[in-house]
Amino acid sequence: MVAVAPQPSSQPDIRQENKARVIFVLAFAAMFALFGSINGSKTILSPSGGGHDGVVQSQNPSWCDNTARDMYINLLKRAISNFLYECSPPELNCVSTIKQPKPISQALDSGDLNAVSMVGMNGLDQVEDAIRTILAENVPGDFIETGVFRGGTCIFMLGMLKAMGDLGRTVYVADSFEGIPPVNLGEYVADKPHAGTDKYLPQDISMEVVKENFFQFGLLDYDRLRFLKGWFKDTLPATDFGKIALMRMDGDLFESTWDALTNLYKNISIGGYIIVDDYGDWIGCKKAVDWYRDFCGESAPISTIDGVWPNQKGKMGHWRKSKECPLSIDEVNKLRRERQQDKSFY
Repeated sequence: MVAVAPQPSSQPDIRQENKARVIFVLAFAAMFALFGSINGSKTILSPSGGGHDGVVQSQNPSWCDNTARDMYINLLKRAISNFLYECSPPELNCVSTIKQPKPISQALDSGDLNAVSMVGMNGLDQVEDAIRTILAENVPGDFIETGVFRGGTCIFMLGMLKAMGDLGRTVYVADSFEGIPPVNLGEYVADKPHAGTDKYLPQDISMEVVKENFFQFGLLDYDRLRFLKGWFKDTLPATDFGKIALMRMDGDLFESTWDALTNLYKNISIGGYIIVDDYGDWIGCKKAVDWYRDFCGESAPISTIDGVWPNQKGKMGHWRKSKECPLSIDEVNKLRRERQQDKSFY
């Protein structure tokens, strides 16, 4: 579903770097917690837990648990996005030092992009804010990402859930693990601008590589993870989901986005979050979101944030579900086919 990277056998250095990052993150968090418990200091990261500047401020004496937790969450974001090793201020929203205008596919093929997520610090902040709200408001349901790249955002989801003391939610890791499908113009005309993308986006991040990345971060917890391998049109309707509190879609195409919405939206709790990685820079994806919301009468506003590179303004969108869709899958597909015949929508 998402741009993929070389097989692990072709990039041993990257795997060793990932292990070093994880050791650093865990050691630093443990050291910080121990230091605080010994010294009784009253400094803490800003209460939001976010922010890329690492600024500390005064806080009450019960600072230690929150500080260790928030430092771990912040360092986890930095390690996942490769911020610790290859990003330098003031380039705070980055994933690694890819020299533009080098195409992302070439950067991936050459191993220049070492991060396990391409969403950048902005994208991880977006997920963090959603998780904090979900837990604070007790929004019921599991988490899912459809299209996971190297698994970094799902790694962050599970790591943050554990850090925040959530013991019950499952994280679904859904991907073809073979890249994105060829466009199906007979059924999804809106994907016409993306014809051929399956050929130039790398296609060789296996499920085993993603699992190894979870393992390197100490988060390969099969009691909390479910890996769904295959095209969304096959795996999502075949899986017995319960309630979903957070769905993050990164399938690029209209078809992939549509499959996620039509199969999973009914499971999302009212107040649950829908995050769309490609809303601002893949035409087909944006159309799938806009059409589905229109058909279902969803009027909750979509907020957007920028992606990593300068041309990705408003790339990632999100909203909170405000109502149930009154239509069945067959009904929304009928409306989609009718709209596809109207050229004014293109």
